[in-house]
Amino acid sequence: QVFKDCSVLPSITIPDSVTSIDFEAFFRCLALTSINIPASVTDISNYSFYQCHNLSSITFSSNSQLQSIGTEAFFQCNNSGLTGITIPSTVTYIGINAFLSCTYLTGVSLYSATITVLNNNGASPPIPTSTGTLSSFYGSGTVTITVI
Repeated sequence: QVFKDCSVLPSITIPDSVTSIDFEAFFRCLALTSINIPASVTDISNYSFYQCHNLSSITFSSNSQLQSIGTEAFFQCNNSGLTGITIPSTVTYIGINAFLSCTYLTGVSLYSATITVLNNNGASPPIPTSTGTLSSFYGSGTVTITVI
């Protein structure tokens, strides 16, 4: 909860020494617009960027080692220009409602159709290989899921 409720932090580059973004680390950082996540981060914990309303850019290192994105990690990033995201190929788990209420999110790219993406009931439905909906990725309507 290092930066929880911080209202003046517009962007951050996480140092390469960080391996986990902990529970509520940037919870309700209302000024945060961009985040760079280095290859060293393997886990984005529950509620890490919850209600960061203005977050419009999430950049993962090209050699990302990220394995999991926790429950409601990016919940309600809803006033921003976050229209799409590419989930790194190393991710095997995405928690319940990870991107729920990201109003402008319309596209998600995944490297694997076998990734575990939990829905509101804790189940892992099949990932659509074209246009579809998954509760973890609800934006303003249907989100296009692309397996690359």
